[in-house]
Amino acid sequence: MASVNSQEQLISGIIARLSQTPYACSTLTRIPSGTTNLVCRGKLIVPLEFPDNTTSANDDTIIVKHSVGHASGNQEIRLDLTRVVRDPKTEIQTPLLLAEYPTTSPDIHHNITPSLHVFADFGRSNILAEVPNDSIKDTGRALGGWLRGFHDQTYSSSTELLSLSRVVMTNEGMRELKRKISYEAVLSILEENFSNILEEGDNVRDTIQEAVDAGCRDLSVSCSDMQTTERTNSYGIIHGDLWTGNLLVSLGSQESAPPSKDINLTVLDFEFTQFSHFAVDLGQMLADLYEKGHFYLLPRALIRAMIKSFFEGYGEIDEELKRKTLIHAGVHMICWFIRRNPTAPIREPMERVESLMRTAVKWIQIGKSQNEDYELGAMGDTLYG
Repeated sequence: MASVNSQEQLISGIIARLSQTPYACSTLTRIPSGTTNLVCRGKLIVPLEFPDNTTSANDDTIIVKHSVGHASGNQEIRLDLTRVVRDPKTEIQTPLLLAEYPTTSPDIHHNITPSLHVFADFGRSNILAEVPNDSIKDTGRALGGWLRGFHDQTYSSSTELLSLSRVVMTNEGMRELKRKISYEAVLSILEENFSNILEEGDNVRDTIQEAVDAGCRDLSVSCSDMQTTERTNSYGIIHGDLWTGNLLVSLGSQESAPPSKDINLTVLDFEFTQFSHFAVDLGQMLADLYEKGHFYLLPRALIRAMIKSFFEGYGEIDEELKRKTLIHAGVHMICWFIRRNPTAPIREPMERVESLMRTAVKWIQIGKSQNEDYELGAMGDTLYG
């Protein structure tokens, strides 16, 4: 993890670069966000000028995203910075692919450099804990609806979207990294730290291995393979790193109706955008929400409501996608163990960490079974309290 001094130097450098733009800031305050970028809220020296009634964004603050060459919590996980320069249009267009959908993305998105981007700031609520309880279901449905639309763009007949899709589908570096920090890491994490869980059943290890093999295949399927497979409706363009840290949530005027129109979502960090299985996005969000509740980082009632409304917003999911979503969620939860700083002590009680691993393994087993009856929106119901 970056030292305090090195992070201060990085922020000072960003302020210096912004000083020569309309987005000069007096201060930058880091927002807990993203595994691949430094995200800050900047206090503008000169407020922005928006035409009257055209945006709900703040005029005195902005969101600044800076891409770095390693995971924010673990410098040993190196990231290829070509993810932000492979096509200048991708960085601008990707967040705006569904500009007509009212809950998506920024009014401004300006490239200062290939690795430094500025977004409009829609409000000071940037974490789910700050969203009022009576708005959390609308937030979940809005996110689920946004993701469904983002996935559905794969089948668009738009020439512009098809051209962009071809660029996104070449993102092999991030596909390889996604495999490395998910399916390829699962067995080693369990064997080295929780071997007792693998030994608690006759087929636990074999089931995990089968899930790993299938997941690696899913994350290796290329666009050209779709010409020969029947699973086309489960593959397409995915965000690739969809979790609560990559969402900025804010509420508009409480006087407007219906309430869902008050939700503004800004989705960040599209560097992982790639061609893959839709279960990757769905499973990661499910896992991240469950982790937040499991470790008491957010109220459990909020988490249960968010999980249910997220899947309601996404809409119909066939049996294969449902199974793979639960398996990927289990894989992602196991990999919680390597998303943190490996040199720092584990702050959570080890019995609670082991409990998360058991739940993750159970989800993988359920997903692999053909006989289990479950609903994805109800997977948070085991979080009591």
